[in-house]
Amino acid sequence: MYDRQKSGEVFSKYVGVSLAWWHSYKWATKKIMQAFGPDFIGPLFHHIFPLKKFAPKKSKLSSNATILSWIRLAYPSFRSALEEALSLPGIFPRAKRLLTNMQDLCQYFIPVVCFLFVLFVLKCLYFLKKPPKRN
Repeated sequence: MYDRQKSGEVFSKYVGVSLAWWHSYKWATKKIMQAFGPDFIGPLFHHIFPLKKFAPKKSKLSSNATILSWIRLAYPSFRSALEEALSLPGIFPRAKRLLTNMQDLCQYFIPVVCFLFVLFVLKCLYFLKKPPKRN
């Protein structure tokens, strides 16, 4: 890419931008897994894969994205139950905090990470369709 013959000069500015988007997506998913892993994602993981160890710091992007996608796809089926549980008058503070965190995970954090991924894909497709200008 940065060779003396300058054969990769045309693509050098596009690759850096693409890798920056991908890196942001990767770390956002990893941080979500670390933040919500102990309370939600870990128990869900052990329910689905009872014999496997849940290690959010060592997990790969593909498995993180898969688990987050499963949660995002399942959210409409338990959304009303979650909202109903949040509206209960005698709920304990820890339970209220956990339910609020689950709602934030499903309504904000997962969609934001998915949005980062969509931006990355669109950016890559834009540069694949549009040939770079040559001087």
